[in-house]
Amino acid sequence: MTEIKSLELGRLQITAMRRADVVALGQAFVAQGWSARLAVLERYWAEQTAGMRAVFVARDSTRVLGYLTRVPQAAHGPFAGQLPELVDFNVFGPYQRQGVGTALMTAAEAGAGPRISLGVGLHAGYGAAQRLRGYVPDGSGLWYRNAPLARGAVCVNDDLVLYLVKEMQEG
Repeated sequence: MTEIKSLELGRLQITAMRRADVVALGQAFVAQGWSARLAVLERYWAEQTAGMRAVFVARDSTRVLGYLTRVPQAAHGPFAGQLPELVDFNVFGPYQRQGVGTALMTAAEAGAGPRISLGVGLHAGYGAAQRLRGYVPDGSGLWYRNAPLARGAVCVNDDLVLYLVKEMQEG
C-alpha cells in the first residue's frame, strides 16, 4: 500500500488516519444523528496499520470533516481482486459542498494506479456520490449483494450498487 502524503489546501488538511481519529470520527457521526461506528473505525485503523487499507482524513485546525478509504484490491463486484477501490466515503453534513470531498478524492486517487473503482448505492441518500467527477459506469449493470442483478428484479436498499471506474491521467 502506498504511503499517504499529507495534502494542505488552505484551511483544509488531508492526512492518514491517526489513532485519535477513531474517537473524533465517531463523535462526528453521533453529532449528525448516526451511530458512532466505532467498531468499523477501529477496524479501519488496524487495517491501515497493517498496510491493508489507506484511510484519508480531512480536517481543519480543530476537527475532522470527513474521510475516505482505499483498498488495494476491490473485495466485491466486477473488479474484485483486480483494481484498487475507494470504499466508505463520508463528508459530515456541515462540511459538504465546500471542497472537502474533492480534496479527499484527489488524495485517495493519487498513487492508486492507472484505474480505480468504486461502488455507489442507488437510493437518494447516495446522491452526492452518484455525481463523482470522472467516474463512469463500468457496463456490468446493477449489483445486489455482490452479484449482478437479474432483469426484472426489484430491490432498493444499501445493497443495490452500481460500480464505476475511472481512468487516471498519467504523469
